[in-house]
Amino acid sequence: MIRALHAAADHAVTAGLFARAADYALLETGMPPDASTLDGFFTSSHPAIDPATTRHLGLFQGAALAVIAELAFGFPDPGDAYIGLLLAAPEYRNQGLGVAMLKHLIAIARARQCRRILLAVLDANTGGKRFWVRQGFACVLATDPVPCGQKTHIYHRMARDLPPA
Repeated sequence: MIRALHAAADHAVTAGLFARAADYALLETGMPPDASTLDGFFTSSHPAIDPATTRHLGLFQGAALAVIAELAFGFPDPGDAYIGLLLAAPEYRNQGLGVAMLKHLIAIARARQCRRILLAVLDANTGGKRFWVRQGFACVLATDPVPCGQKTHIYHRMARDLPPA
């Protein structure tokens, strides 16, 4: 089941997923996830994005939160959808749940008549890059090195066109 996540009501279950998936935070920042990681998931956004339009979603396997995702609209262009995060708990990886969540995100973007869906993936996240390429995304931009916590990364913006269903 996929449903909306809310900061207050879903704080504990979302914090639990971030703790179980600490490998991603360590890859991204060199530090384990903390309260700011959770707060950032629910509150941070690019300045060009209206936070009121951002969707925070969870895919549950029974009572367990298996995958989380953030989907925003209007960045980098007005007709775009942007995946800020798609993260699966390690025990649920490679089971098709990330693909299921992505299909749900694409359906939401199509319903809003978005023409593209985009995301950024760390150059160091080779598994993530392979996943996105398998899902039809292509690199459209690579950043200069950017500091992130204790690390520095090149980010690859990836895009997939969304023709009408």
